[in-house]
Amino acid sequence: FRLVPLNQSVTLTTAAFNVIPDAITFSKAEVRADGSALNGSGRVAGYLGNRRRAEVQFQGLLQQPEIHRILTFVRPDRAVRFAGPVSISAGSVVWGPGETATAAATIIGQQNVEADISFYRESPAQARYVIALSQGGTRASIVISKNRRLFELKAQGELTEALVDGILQENKILSGKVKADLFVRLDLDDLASTTVQGELTGEDIIVPWAKAEGVSFVVQSLDLRAEQQAGYLDHAVVSWQDRVFDLTGSIERSGDHFAADMELITGSLDWNLLSSLIPEGESERTAPERGRPLPIEARLTVRAGEFSYGDFTWDPFYALVSLSRDRTVQVEVTDAELCAIATPGLIAISSEGIEAAFQMLASDANLAPTITCLQGGKKVIGGNYDLTGEIHLARKNGTGPLMNSLDGQIEFQAREGRLHRLGIVGKILTVLSVMDVVQIKLPELFQEGIAYDSILITGQADRGILVCDTITMKGPSLGLAGEGTIDLINKQLDLTILAAPLQRLDRILQYVPLVNTILGGEVVTVPVKVSGDWNNPAVKTAPVSAVRGNVTRIMKNTLNLPLKLIEPLVK
Repeated sequence: FRLVPLNQSVTLTTAAFNVIPDAITFSKAEVRADGSALNGSGRVAGYLGNRRRAEVQFQGLLQQPEIHRILTFVRPDRAVRFAGPVSISAGSVVWGPGETATAAATIIGQQNVEADISFYRESPAQARYVIALSQGGTRASIVISKNRRLFELKAQGELTEALVDGILQENKILSGKVKADLFVRLDLDDLASTTVQGELTGEDIIVPWAKAEGVSFVVQSLDLRAEQQAGYLDHAVVSWQDRVFDLTGSIERSGDHFAADMELITGSLDWNLLSSLIPEGESERTAPERGRPLPIEARLTVRAGEFSYGDFTWDPFYALVSLSRDRTVQVEVTDAELCAIATPGLIAISSEGIEAAFQMLASDANLAPTITCLQGGKKVIGGNYDLTGEIHLARKNGTGPLMNSLDGQIEFQAREGRLHRLGIVGKILTVLSVMDVVQIKLPELFQEGIAYDSILITGQADRGILVCDTITMKGPSLGLAGEGTIDLINKQLDLTILAAPLQRLDRILQYVPLVNTILGGEVVTVPVKVSGDWNNPAVKTAPVSAVRGNVTRIMKNTLNLPLKLIEPLVK
């Protein structure tokens, strides 16, 4: 006959049945399937009513395919494959009435590993599991009990790689050993009765991450001890991918909950890797789905040599991560530098959304390595700079990209440097050359760059748009002043700039006799428009009417000279 649940054809070779009004008994039954064979006897009582009870005793041999079919039927969500064949003695199963069930067996697996297994369940909320493994003089056992919100765990002995190899077809959980003499009693309704006592040490323990398929951590070493109502992680070394993490800390009872205080030290953190641990949509769960307050609050001090997010790397990165009982996660960044810019700040993630606030601080820093770090490539600009800025972002779940909420302010000042890659400035000089305001010696221009005495940029951000109210550059050869907007989301520029050629001190800019730089003591200025993709914006002349009084005022204050605006003239 065929066992439909197991999708397996089996043969009942012998059996003796006895049917009476209230029960069916059987004995000397032998069931075979391929190379597997079980002998047993049993009794089914109350089969005509609602209080059925079955008792079965069995022994025999199971090959690996049948073991896999049985376990897949019992727990189809588990991918663990047990090794076979196994010899079973003293096997028994009792179930009913209701959801009551017990099971026990002694199993001899590979390499003569013996496993004594027992299970008792009165209801889904009340159960007890016992497993003991032994091989020669090596023995390990664990007992787990639960009664609604009361949990007990007792672990003793030494679990080795050889013991695990004897019961699993493929050992993916232990390549070292675990030694334990530990007892834990936890009542979530009466935390005052919590008891933890003993020690747990181990090495080369493989821990699969349940929330992401194919992700595992390796606990290279572990030293844990427990006393009364507190547990202490004296030291643990955990590896994942090519990164190593050192962990220390403690967990203690604090009133009606537990408090954990941990420290993590590592050389490198990468957000792309960390985000792979979070299932898609996990951060979007709402408060009702998350249920009652957590029985624990935690804080984790993070000390990382560096932290990478996309193309940016903070070096170093120190932060305090806290988890509150309402599941709000808060990250306080205490010491982090992005390309020599200090970025202390705070991030809060709750069931409602995410909020972040950061500062950007630099004082008398070298500009060249900062710009190279942020943009990559060759040296763009030299000089020293000061930077102060604030950034704030807030987004409720389901309300669009976080960047759309960006606001804040910035003030950037640079001094006594040189532009080596001219970019927008080079395009402005090209426009001035077309107008015969200047002539440009291109080879020298791109080889030597343009010196500047000062650069100033100030602005405020609102919903991802940076409104620059002041943009100035003053140098021996060129003065610039302007205002406008920078779309940080779509990477677009919309700037109005006044350009003023000055004295011929740089040898790169030479004045054409047609237009002198100073006419009656006034500095000639040309309005230009900078717009489009910030990687390659268009720079064109603009009518004088497009220049607001604020831009003229900025230029006057920058140069300390009267101005003369001229309408664009193209040859």
